[in-house]
Amino acid sequence: MGPTAAAVFLSGVNATRSLAAGAVVFGILFGVAAASRGFSGGEALLMSVTVFAGATQFAALELWAAPLSFSAIAVAAALVSSRHALMGLSLPTVLGRPGKRPPFGPLFLLTDVSWILTTNDKAGPHRLAFFVGSGAAMYAGWVVGTALGVGIPGLLDERTLSGLGAAGPLFIGIMLVMLAKKSDKPPLLPWAMSAGVALATQPYLGSSLAILFGVAASAAITLMQLRPRRA
Repeated sequence: MGPTAAAVFLSGVNATRSLAAGAVVFGILFGVAAASRGFSGGEALLMSVTVFAGATQFAALELWAAPLSFSAIAVAAALVSSRHALMGLSLPTVLGRPGKRPPFGPLFLLTDVSWILTTNDKAGPHRLAFFVGSGAAMYAGWVVGTALGVGIPGLLDERTLSGLGAAGPLFIGIMLVMLAKKSDKPPLLPWAMSAGVALATQPYLGSSLAILFGVAASAAITLMQLRPRRA
């Protein structure tokens, strides 16, 4: 008798623990950055609880200034999150349900981490349970990190806060490197794409937002290289 869905859910949580710890750090950086932009602790936490899109939330913060441009924020969010369209389209195959629509609820837990780990677990049973467990671990880490981060600004000076806010986009890049496909050759194409997009957009978007777009482009290329191939 094979493992139950509950046991597979827990295996997804366990497989993601180390990266979920990274999500806590990332969440702390977001909480700090949000507070430095004038968000209250409750507002920053509400955004993380309901949106759960780290890079996109950082992109929104970079554009959060009076007068507030909702169209600019929407475009930036769509571009930074565009890789999720590719992941979503491939999700039925990743979950072992080709030809069927992915379940709507678990899509909220779709992250680079949960997608890649579930893709690598091709032979495992109850892959939806594994996917949900992995995504839930990342969600918990992100929300806990944000909750911790919103209390930090009162303890630090303004210059240090500025440096921590800029570290958020860089941390996305570190997470991406950790998730890069294992190979004897370094992932030169994603790195080159990331650098090119960042350099091209920096004069128009500023350093932090340019890094976010560069990382998003690199993530999209990496996911295209990792996407499941139909037989």
